[in-house]
Amino acid sequence: MGIEPKSKLSPTVKGIARSIEKLFNQYIANDAVGYGYDRIEISEIWDPENFINQIKQSYMVVGFTVYFSRPNPFDVEADFHRPMERYLQATNGDKGKTTIQGTDLDRDEIENIARSVASTGNDVSARIRVDKGQRLVTKHLKGDPVEVTVEEEEKKDSSSLFEKIREVYSRIRNEKEK
Repeated sequence: MGIEPKSKLSPTVKGIARSIEKLFNQYIANDAVGYGYDRIEISEIWDPENFINQIKQSYMVVGFTVYFSRPNPFDVEADFHRPMERYLQATNGDKGKTTIQGTDLDRDEIENIARSVASTGNDVSARIRVDKGQRLVTKHLKGDPVEVTVEEEEKKDSSSLFEKIREVYSRIRNEKEK
């Protein structure tokens, strides 16, 4: 779902999202329960590029924390992210986090999980040492929501608009594979 700012509805896009989420949960959630979903959430999708660049350029990554919520209906990393979501659901939890620590964690694996988590609107953080001898700092994925710039003419052609949104989502999820 893409949300365009509209000050008459709310001063922020996040406010509009919360209103839509509330409406969905009020009127549609009963139907969603039949499909195994008990609540609909709407959140920003964070652009992972800045976070991933900081991880790749760091001297050392000694910790990585993944925050997750109940299962997203599709397209999450299958080996780590999906099982965590399923475990959360099986325990009747709402939110969870998993932390991995080590001397220097594999940046490619961190990138895979960071992209998966970004696609669900959740957060990740990493404890990194930017340069040798410096103290550890924590970096978060949250901060830069994905934005899609759309010209007025494109708003009239929904297929063009949806194609732009799909391209951005594909970049978030699959940049490493390209």
